[in-house]
Amino acid sequence: MLELIVSLFIPYNILQNSVFEFRVNYKICEMKINYILYSIFIIQKIWYLFRFSLYVSYYSKPRAQRFCAMYNVEISIFFTIKCIMKKYPKFYLILGSLSLLLTGSFLLQIWERIGIVPPNYSFDNYFNCIWYSFSTMAILSFGELYATSLVGRIVSAFLVIKGLIIIATLTAILRQLFRFGDGDLKAFQNLNEVKDLMRLKTIKQQTIYNTIRANFFYNSYEKAKQDKNNKKIKVYEKLWKFYQSEYMRSLQEQREVKE
Repeated sequence: MLELIVSLFIPYNILQNSVFEFRVNYKICEMKINYILYSIFIIQKIWYLFRFSLYVSYYSKPRAQRFCAMYNVEISIFFTIKCIMKKYPKFYLILGSLSLLLTGSFLLQIWERIGIVPPNYSFDNYFNCIWYSFSTMAILSFGELYATSLVGRIVSAFLVIKGLIIIATLTAILRQLFRFGDGDLKAFQNLNEVKDLMRLKTIKQQTIYNTIRANFFYNSYEKAKQDKNNKKIKVYEKLWKFYQSEYMRSLQEQREVKE
């Protein structure tokens, strides 16, 4: 019954010159009634297409009805929407964003350009309408464009609400995308364990090398001291202390990897 009543909202020739007056910023604006009916007509057609796509989906067929009856679940449009959002979240996000962006931009252009008197010439270009809708949905409105008609402001408010829903949905999708499953977590942990073992092996080899070099240059340093060769004493002392510090650093790295 409600849909039958809504179907009566179509433009009529007898209302061609009828207007609805309202005040914006202390200015009287006139809104053409036929454009109100035309906007409702457009939204109604989009709703019919959306509902038809839900009815022909897998989650509205007799099999889905039987399963819902088994588990005492009421099958409805909202159940189908939830199933589609759960099964195809990316498809829902992209299609919902694009459809709302294009439809909202079209309604804004109608109302801001020819639906009110005086018209808002900033919305002459359809791409300006798309930019305004996108920035409004992303909550990034810069203020260079703004709606002055009543319906344009209602559409803008709806775009903000839908933008928040899309952002929340995108956050959930990204969280699900980067969440580790049981198998992913086990593979990740095993890979890290193997990586740490390989690193520990490399550090141990480096520690042995630094120990040998430090001992060699220490012995050379002691021999140079006995020979009283000051030039060699300085060189061997620097090399001995360098490899000794490298040896201590290797031991510290081993402790860090084991922890």
